[in-house]
Amino acid sequence: VDLSKLLAGKIAQASPSIGDYTHGTSGSASPRDLETALELNYLAFTSPNLTREAFEIFKRRLVGMLENQAQNPRFVFSERVNLVNTSNHYSAKAPTPADIQALDLEAMTRFYKERFSNAADFTFMIVGTFKEEEIVPLLEKWVASLPSTGKKGSNFRDMGVRFPPKIVK
Repeated sequence: VDLSKLLAGKIAQASPSIGDYTHGTSGSASPRDLETALELNYLAFTSPNLTREAFEIFKRRLVGMLENQAQNPRFVFSERVNLVNTSNHYSAKAPTPADIQALDLEAMTRFYKERFSNAADFTFMIVGTFKEEEIVPLLEKWVASLPSTGKKGSNFRDMGVRFPPKIVK
């Protein structure tokens, strides 16, 4: 609520993400709100808002969404195609409401912090309308000051998701 109030009238956002093979942040901003977007990115690294209250709200919303999706034939078909195309790999299975209820905030927080504790693993690309001499001080303040060990630490791990082999009858 407080963040929403602080962002009122601004066009800026930054969102962290973690996928099967990548993790990162993406964002956007109007030219005048670029510093706000960079600050939001900084906060995603240094002060993620991982509170118990927000987590419980997230879980309730996600369970409701999953229950609604299960009633949609197109979604059910799409999920089945996805499982076939990934040889029924465990990472391709859609979560169930029971899976969501079993989520552990502390474990998820540790995992998140492991991924975002070393900015040396990140490549930042910024495109848009700005002057180099105006953006460099902002990058020095909000990107160069991100936590970093100076060494890239992430290692690629093939999860083994494979398209099914051709079956000839």
